[in-house]
Amino acid sequence: MRENTVRYQRHQRIFLIALLALTCQVACAPTALRTASRHGVRPGGPADESDMPDDEGGARRLPMGRRAALVDVDDAALNEIDDADDALRAPPPKPLTTSVKMASRCRQVRPIIERAARAGGEDPLLMLAIAWVESGFNPDAESPAGAQGVMQLVPRTARVFGCNDPSESRCAAAAATSYFSRLKRMFDGETVYALCAYHSGHVAPQKAWRAGQLPANLSYATKVLEARARLERDGCDGK
Repeated sequence: MRENTVRYQRHQRIFLIALLALTCQVACAPTALRTASRHGVRPGGPADESDMPDDEGGARRLPMGRRAALVDVDDAALNEIDDADDALRAPPPKPLTTSVKMASRCRQVRPIIERAARAGGEDPLLMLAIAWVESGFNPDAESPAGAQGVMQLVPRTARVFGCNDPSESRCAAAAATSYFSRLKRMFDGETVYALCAYHSGHVAPQKAWRAGQLPANLSYATKVLEARARLERDGCDGK
C-alpha cells in the first residue's frame, strides 16, 4: 500500500511539472514570435547508459570528438563540488533575449553542441537551449561564480567529466552532455529536475525531489524549455 501511495504521489508530481512547462511554452509563444520578428534571428528521452559504456573500475568513455578521453566519474567528488557550488551559482539569468550577434554565435556553436548531444544520447535542441540561457551562446562567457564557456561549466565539474578547458566549445559540449545525462538518471529521467540541478548543483533539487516538492529554481527550467521551443520553431535566426 505504501509503495502504491509513493508511486501515485510521484505521478502527480510529474503531471504538475509537465503542466507547468506546457503552460510556460504556450504563454511565451506570442512574445517569442514578436521578438524573433524584430531581430531577425526531437525531444529526447532518458539517457541511454549504452551511449556511455562503462569499463572496469567504473571508467566511462565520454564523447569528446577527436579528444575522446577515458575518465573516472567520482560521485563523491561531484557531490562535494555541488555542495560548494550551490552557494556560488548566480540566480536565473535575465529574461530570454536574442540579437543579430547572438544569432551569429548560435550558428557557430550549434553544430558542435548538437553533435555532442547526439553522441551522448540527449536532445540536441535542449542542450542548445541550455547554452542560450546560460551564456547567450558565448564561448568566452564567465560568470561571477567562475562558470566558463558556452555551457557555463564550473572548471571542477568540467574536469570530472573529462574537460580540462570549459571555454573550449567541443570539450564543454561533450562534458555538459555527460553531466546532464547523469543528472537525468539521478532524477529518473525527469528533465525539469535535471535542468534545475544543472543550474544550481544537484543538492537542493534532490532535496526537493525527495520531499515531493518543486525545485526552488523552477523558473530556470521553464526558461530553458521556452528557449527550446523557440529554437525548434525559429532556429537561430528566426523569421
